[in-house]
Amino acid sequence: MDALKLVYRANGWKAIEVARLEKTPTGYTFRYVSNNEMEFPGFPRGTKKYASANLWEHFTFRIPRVKKDLGRGMDDWQLLKSTGGVLATDRFELQPAA
Repeated sequence: MDALKLVYRANGWKAIEVARLEKTPTGYTFRYVSNNEMEFPGFPRGTKKYASANLWEHFTFRIPRVKKDLGRGMDDWQLLKSTGGVLATDRFELQPAA
């Protein structure tokens, strides 16, 4: 299983872990960590675990178009891992999970 942690950069510095995004043999799962109150848009906290055969648009949107063009041969998961899914419009990013 391959995993990324979704973090929120409070005040631009300290990374607070919000959730885990995992690639599984059957698709993807998204799960909030238990000690955090932050919510990622599109994934209400009331649901304990989300699962999908495909990577959600909420994450593929975070891959810059230029990276998709340059990353031919890489799937969205690989591109998301390499870019961190950083957007100028919010403070969320994805980092390798330990």
